[in-house]
Amino acid sequence: MDGYKNQKIAFVILNYNGYVDTINCVFSILHNIVYPKIEVIIVDNGSQNNSVEIIKKEFMLEKHVYILENGRNLGFALGNNIGAKYAKEKLKADFLIVSNNDTLFMQKDFVFLLLRNYDKTNFAILGPRIIDKKVGNDSSNPMREYEISNKELFFQIYKYKLLLLLNYMHIDNLFNIICKKVICLLNVKKNTGNIKKKEMVQLHGSCLVFSPKYF
Repeated sequence: MDGYKNQKIAFVILNYNGYVDTINCVFSILHNIVYPKIEVIIVDNGSQNNSVEIIKKEFMLEKHVYILENGRNLGFALGNNIGAKYAKEKLKADFLIVSNNDTLFMQKDFVFLLLRNYDKTNFAILGPRIIDKKVGNDSSNPMREYEISNKELFFQIYKYKLLLLLNYMHIDNLFNIICKKVICLLNVKKNTGNIKKKEMVQLHGSCLVFSPKYF
């Protein structure tokens, strides 16, 4: 394993009014994962409670935990991009792991396994197995096992552009609820004919690993 220890790994955790989940997530990284070069970037996305003060106090003695403040809610993607830019330009990270703050890292050899996987497959983006505690050992990653159609792809692009706009207006959750009800009423079915398991699949966004090939 010594040959892998020269790679710097940066975790980006986005926080918005969820300091309890964020603290638990960061502690799981620092205490569970065995690896010498880990940096953790917490990006506060304009929290309206006292998240920043609590998080700063919790990690004030941790030299490898960095706290960035956006000042306002920039949305999920742009908020994470702030952390990714810091990881690449300031910390010179080789690998970037972007994770939801309600995710816990329980494998001690998590980093060593992803580095070995990179040696074997030269992946651009890796989706670790996500286990939902609410449903036991069922894995929720990856999400898709069939190739997305152009029509569905364009729909997703416009959907997330609209969600970004609604996020700024703080009504995106309402849109999601309405959208799910409409899809249910219309009985929309996905084309699952000729399903092929592929390496090129849509991954669950709760945790993604970006390699040097992508990053």
